[in-house]
Amino acid sequence: MSNLVALDNEKQDLIKRTICKGSTKEEMELFLYQCNRTGLDPLARQIYAVKRWDSRERREVMTLQVSIDGLRLVAQRSGEYEGQEGPFWCGDDGIWRDVWNFHQLPFACKLGVNRKGFRTPCWGVARFDTYAGRKKDGSLTQFWEKMPDLMIAKCAEALALRKAFPQELSGLYSSEEMSNTESEYIPVDEKSKLTANQLIPEDRLNKLLLSFKEKEVEIDQLTELLGKDIEFFTMEDLGKLAEFYKTL
Repeated sequence: MSNLVALDNEKQDLIKRTICKGSTKEEMELFLYQCNRTGLDPLARQIYAVKRWDSRERREVMTLQVSIDGLRLVAQRSGEYEGQEGPFWCGDDGIWRDVWNFHQLPFACKLGVNRKGFRTPCWGVARFDTYAGRKKDGSLTQFWEKMPDLMIAKCAEALALRKAFPQELSGLYSSEEMSNTESEYIPVDEKSKLTANQLIPEDRLNKLLLSFKEKEVEIDQLTELLGKDIEFFTMEDLGKLAEFYKTL
């Protein structure tokens, strides 16, 4: 791909401190390689790195995620992208509609991507239960509860884009597709099984503890409150927060 991202040493250091915080040298090199391969700009949040706990590896691992705009941009730059069909949503009745105006959650969404030289669109079909992001108690996370039709449509679009452009988008997944993975949150009750390897700064921890006290947060809301910052916390950090809460 000719749309290489120009990242000088200063920008690479910035990425290391922010977008790829806590990454190893190899992970940083992999991230920069994908930025160059896809032509996506990490500083524009078109592509980013997420550190999650992998229960099989027993350590935090970096996964690459791309915004839906990033996927669209790669397809557009290919010169063979010819628009989309849909999205369409259906309920349990299996009837596809171009607008979802019901109070209940959609059952699935489908979207077709057109590519030059293809006779028919490449369709991506995403079931809501397969991709919906959920909290530990089983309820939907904030965006999946407020915008269920939009979130599942992004999943269907990502599936369709990878079908239409497998070479350009192979191995790249949107954050909406990854929102229900087991490593999205770290259970506090597993803190005793692990050791800390990346403690957050003491001043940051103290600010979080103070915010917990002021907001009277329930322990089971801990990961939800931390939001995307959860990827930078170890089990020991979460254990400290939980233990502190118990003393209030």
